[in-house]
Amino acid sequence: MIFKDEILFVIPARKGSKRLKGKNLKNFNKKPLILWTIEQTVRLKSYGSTIVTSDDDAVLKRCSKYKNIIINKRPNYLSSDNASLIDVLRYLIKKYQFRGYLILLQPTSPLKNDEDIINGIQLLKQGNKAVMSQNKIQYNSAKLGVNKSGKKFKKLSNISYEIYSPNGAFFGASHKWILENKSFYSNTVTTYEMPLERSIDIDFEYQFKLAEILARNK
Repeated sequence: MIFKDEILFVIPARKGSKRLKGKNLKNFNKKPLILWTIEQTVRLKSYGSTIVTSDDDAVLKRCSKYKNIIINKRPNYLSSDNASLIDVLRYLIKKYQFRGYLILLQPTSPLKNDEDIINGIQLLKQGNKAVMSQNKIQYNSAKLGVNKSGKKFKKLSNISYEIYSPNGAFFGASHKWILENKSFYSNTVTTYEMPLERSIDIDFEYQFKLAEILARNK
């Protein structure tokens, strides 16, 4: 398959979630979690095509109801704990002979808005090799400790730094960069800041519930 669009939105939905079982289809404010991200890319269809890649037949069946969404049954070797999202993107590039920008949008970050995605795309089109969203950590780094529980408090640093953390909402790069690199966590990646209230990456039940509350009050 040869894509006509310059951008491919990739929505990964691996089955084997250990912390929160079945979270991709778990109802988030009365709608399966993954559908929020799918419908977001449908709104942004003028920018590019969308593909859902999963090893979960239930997810693929539910997503297949959307027109013009490409459904990809991910191979087992890309569904293990050892497989990285870069591995998945490389597989898609080769399978579909894609040339352009790949935008990875995780369904576990449901609070990202359309503007976040558009801003990330603009950074890529301005010449940045790869882009990753992040948020500022709301702590004074001079008061953060590296000690284990029960041990004497040991400061991370005596100097106060502004610390940022990748939030999992947006990863984007050209197909060439993805084929040449093993991780987004490198100094060739440009960061895009999102506010803390849109930066929840759902791994646990309490994050799911908190995100639902924040989504209702957006």
